[in-house]
Amino acid sequence: MLVSASLWPGAVAEAVATPRGLHESGQFLAGSPPAALSYRSAQDVWTPERIADTPPLELERDGSVTTSQQPASRLFPRDAELFNSVEINKAAEYPNRVHGKLVGTFPGLGDYACSATVVNSGSGSLLTTAGHCAYDVPTKTLATNLAFVPGYQAGSIPFGVWPVGAYILTKRFARGDIDYDFSMMRTIVSPFGTLQGIVGARGIGFNQPRKQRLEAYGYPGSGRPSYDGAKLIRCDSGYVPDPAPRTSSVGMHCDQQQGASGGGWVAQHSFVVSNTSHGYPQINRTLFYGPYYGAVAKALYRANTPSWPSIGPVKCGGQVATIIATGTGDRIRGSDANDVIATDAGNDKISGGGGNDLICGGDGNDKIDGGSGKDKIDGGAGNDKCGKGKGGGRLHACEGGGGKGK
Repeated sequence: MLVSASLWPGAVAEAVATPRGLHESGQFLAGSPPAALSYRSAQDVWTPERIADTPPLELERDGSVTTSQQPASRLFPRDAELFNSVEINKAAEYPNRVHGKLVGTFPGLGDYACSATVVNSGSGSLLTTAGHCAYDVPTKTLATNLAFVPGYQAGSIPFGVWPVGAYILTKRFARGDIDYDFSMMRTIVSPFGTLQGIVGARGIGFNQPRKQRLEAYGYPGSGRPSYDGAKLIRCDSGYVPDPAPRTSSVGMHCDQQQGASGGGWVAQHSFVVSNTSHGYPQINRTLFYGPYYGAVAKALYRANTPSWPSIGPVKCGGQVATIIATGTGDRIRGSDANDVIATDAGNDKISGGGGNDLICGGDGNDKIDGGSGKDKIDGGAGNDKCGKGKGGGRLHACEGGGGKGK
C-alpha cells in the first residue's frame, strides 16, 4: 500500500518496452513468474517461519516498492467513528478463508507480503490483487516465488501454500498509472484439486456503483499497534472520493496500511469490486484508495491470450456478467444500470435494479425478482421462483434453460 503518494492517477506516460518475462497482448501484459514454484516446492520454500518473517510491501512516491517495519501509527480520533475495523478470529472459515497472504520475492529487495482474494471463475484458480504486488514499475522488475496462503492466521497454514503459475496486468499500470493498480493471478492446480474447489471464492463485480458500503480485507503490518501481518483484518466503511485530480480510483475509511495491498474490497458481503492500492498519509492515515473495477478490469477477467489462457469467465446468456456471485446462498441487489447477474450453486435471492437486467440463477433453489426494468430471467436448474419486480405480483416458477455460461 502506498504510504507517501504524489502519484500518478490518470498519468499518460510514454510507451515503454515490454518488460522481460511478460508478453504483450492488446492492453495487457501477461506471463509466468520467473522460476515459478511447483506445488510441492512451494510448501518447502514458504515455511510457516519464513511467511511469519516476511515484511509487508510498501509503495513509494515514485511508484517503486520497498519493505518496511515502521512503527504502527495511531488512529486519528476524529475518524474512528467513520469505519469499523475488526480482527477476524476464524480466518479458516468460509468466506474468510478466500482471503489470504500473497508472498513473493523481488530481486534486489527480498521477500515481501501483500494480500489477495480468490474470485469465482471456471478455472477455479483465480486471484485478484494489486499490480504493484507483482511488478515494480520504476525498475521493471517481476516478482518471483509468488505464492498464496488462504486463511492464514498467526502462523497457521490450514489450506497449504498455492504457487502462482501466471499473472496478467494492464499496460497502463506498467507505464505508471495507479488507477490501474490491479492484477489477476492464476494458481496452479494442486494434487487435491483447484484452489476454489478447496476454499471457495468471492464473486466479482464490474461497473458497480461507487457510492456504496464496502468491506476491505487484508493482512496489514501497520496501522495500529495490534497489526502485525499475522491476522486478517476487515474494515467496513462508506465511499470516499480520491482527492487526486483526474482519477478514477475509489476510497474508503480504513486504518490498514503496509501489507494490506491487494486485499479485496467486497460489496454486498459477496463480490469484489476493488483492491487496496494506495493512500496519502500526509493527508490522513485512516483513508485508503483502490482502482475502480470498470471496463478494463472486466476485459482483464475475460482475457484469453497465449500467455494467459482463459480463466473461464462466468457468463449469463453468453455475456460476461457484471455481477458474479459465489457458490453459496447470496443476497444480491442490482444497480440502476443494465446489469448481467450470474449466480452459482446455492439458494440465492436476487433483486434486479432499475435497469434492464439479464439474470441467470444457478443450480440452487433461487428467488429472483427482476426489479423495475425490462428484465430477462433464467432461473437455472433448481426449483426457482421468479417475480416481475415492482407491480409484478407474487413469485412464480421460472425453470430456465441453463443460459448461464453459454
